[in-house]
Amino acid sequence: IREAIVRHDRLSNTRIAPKLARSRSPQTESIKDITTAAPLSPRYYNYYHWLIQTLPRLRYIKEYELETENSVTILLPPKSPPWMEETLNILGWPDQKIEHSTHTVYRAERLVVPSYPPVHNSELQWLRDRLLPQVDKIETNSGPNIFISRSNAIERRIVNEREVVDFLRDN
Repeated sequence: IREAIVRHDRLSNTRIAPKLARSRSPQTESIKDITTAAPLSPRYYNYYHWLIQTLPRLRYIKEYELETENSVTILLPPKSPPWMEETLNILGWPDQKIEHSTHTVYRAERLVVPSYPPVHNSELQWLRDRLLPQVDKIETNSGPNIFISRSNAIERRIVNEREVVDFLRDN
């Protein structure tokens, strides 16, 4: 739970941790009340980790909702990429239960912090069963090829053959 809260705090302007420690300066901050909240920040800010590690956490949130009959609002980072909300939409998560963390403080009666599930067949199957039936319903205007740029990547960058040869020659 600590790891999820710290990660959420690091990826957004919304600070959960100080408020859990009962800080007493709400008058200077933008506060939003949510009955039941769940920070849904990815471990790493990329599509792979969102899809494989973060989205399966929705399974636990949905199970919590079924068991408790409490509606959960998920908190996303304030400047989240479009694919985060798009995948939530494909999975049927209602827009009114998504909050981009733009307020300084969120006050929740209940805080749900699902753990990161192991990358296991059952988790991936759960995700697959929910995503694949929606694929035919998605309208796309793109061509048959997909290119994922890694130009801003620190590790595992895509390089061309000439760059490799130059690197090997110089080192």
